[in-house]
Amino acid sequence: MVIFNNQIQISRDRDEDEYYYYCVAKDYAWSFVALHSMYYQGEAGDDDTPTYLHHEPIQPSELPAGLLENSELVDNLLLFKIKLNRDIESTFIV
Repeated sequence: MVIFNNQIQISRDRDEDEYYYYCVAKDYAWSFVALHSMYYQGEAGDDDTPTYLHHEPIQPSELPAGLLENSELVDNLLLFKIKLNRDIESTFIV
């Protein structure tokens, strides 16, 4: 079993960015089992309990205008929309 653990560090205005969009190449869909997105108040790996972030699969047509305009690229992607909590300032894990 292969597990990918991505730590994503973002810079954002809390009032502007409501979602983060994550993608996986469809070439890996045969082995893709689940997406877990979580936020730690402290450093990841601390004893701090994670806050799980709501996410959902989406279609390319549901992406914000101008995010990925080349349809040839998005046709080969599994897309997910992750809801960012207001208190997330810089780092979360997918």
